Amino acid sequence: TGRQVYLPVVDKSTHGMCFVAYRTGDPLRIGAYGISEPARDPACTECREIGELDLLFQPLIGFDRTGCRLGFGGGYHDRALAASPTRSRVERVGLAYGFQEVPSLPRESHDASMGWVVTEAGVIGCGVA
Repeated sequence: TGRQVYLPVVDKSTHGMCFVAYRTGDPLRIGAYGISEPARDPACTECREIGELDLLFQPLIGFDRTGCRLGFGGGYHDRALAASPTRSRVERVGLAYGFQEVPSLPRESHDASMGWVVTEAGVIGCGVA
């Protein structure tokens, strides 16, 4: 479709995350938490902040229909969103299995809601009770 894909690069020492352009076949390396991520130059000059993206797919452990997401405990997505002045323009989509849906999750002030969740059964618009 001519869209540019960016993959997250996590820096455990700063608890930060940025996004690096990726094209099929680009080299990957094992990064934080054993997850493959784009190989990048040490200065990370090609990094984009989360607020520069149009669409963000978020992994999760659990979700509810209000868009609350239970992540993996690192807080990387929430911190990156909180630090971005243009975070509100980023459409957030959770990727999950249907069994990961729960009736309700606790929400903290720093939690950023998802607009959508995609499961094997279809697409769920969040904010629907």
